[in-house]
Amino acid sequence: GKMHPDFWNAQVYFSKEGEKPDIAVAVRQLITATGLGAYLPADFDSAFDALVTYRNRMFHNGFEWPVEARTKFKALLEAKGWNDWFRSSLTNHQPWIFYMSPDFIDRCLDLVEDLLVATGQLKLAHERAAEGELPHDASASGV
Repeated sequence: GKMHPDFWNAQVYFSKEGEKPDIAVAVRQLITATGLGAYLPADFDSAFDALVTYRNRMFHNGFEWPVEARTKFKALLEAKGWNDWFRSSLTNHQPWIFYMSPDFIDRCLDLVEDLLVATGQLKLAHERAAEGELPHDASASGV
């Protein structure tokens, strides 16, 4: 059939109810559809979700989030295991301003490299398949 005109739009994903806006879900849907996930590191989803979640909170709330948003984000960090990726300044012993830890900043920069390497590996796998070679194990080095 004909491909939906928004298939490659990384801002919407497709569900049984139709198109829905969610960058994190849409990107994962594209990763699955292309087979790129086989070449990404195991923590990619978690790191990407943490980055997009933080980005959304910053854009919607600015630097000083409402108290309820701070409380919810603190609980989310604990539930998702993202505590090492974020820090906060405190007021009255409660989070005031959240920011990314140096380790998470490094991880986010590595995400870019992970995507570039994975894309190259996927392209090489497609080229090999087109030439009739047997597919290689995506987890093996030198794909």
